[in-house]
Amino acid sequence: MYNNVEHAGLRLVTCGGDFDAKRHYYPSNVVVFATMTSVA
Repeated sequence: MYNNVEHAGLRLVTCGGDFDAKRHYYPSNVVVFATMTSVA
């Protein structure tokens, strides 16, 4: 997840699931990996 990569890429980590207002907590994480496929 946090290692260097040999290509252009993007990593996004954010909260997921239903927000628990009493605990101020999201039960899950959402992780997205993206890789550049071309240059405009």
